[in-house]
Amino acid sequence: MAVASLTALVRVDASRDPFMTNPADLFERTFSNVGLDDNQMELLREELRLSLPCIAGDLAAHAADLDRAGLRIGSYAAFLHAALRAASYGD
Repeated sequence: MAVASLTALVRVDASRDPFMTNPADLFERTFSNVGLDDNQMELLREELRLSLPCIAGDLAAHAADLDRAGLRIGSYAAFLHAALRAASYGD
């Protein structure tokens, strides 16, 4: 949803289970493939920091790696999943 808020090239239908994305292969693409640049990656991280305060420290600690538009969206999602799991288990 955060990516869709920054580019018109991505749509997310969260009313479905599982959610649907357009493009369907969104997690295989890079952020630059869907119209984001490195500056917008900082905005994405800030939006996620505000939405997910429990992992704000992880987002800040990995900013240099996360703020790259050439990063695969699926890799960013895997990072978020791992950080959220660790936060929920107190690791």
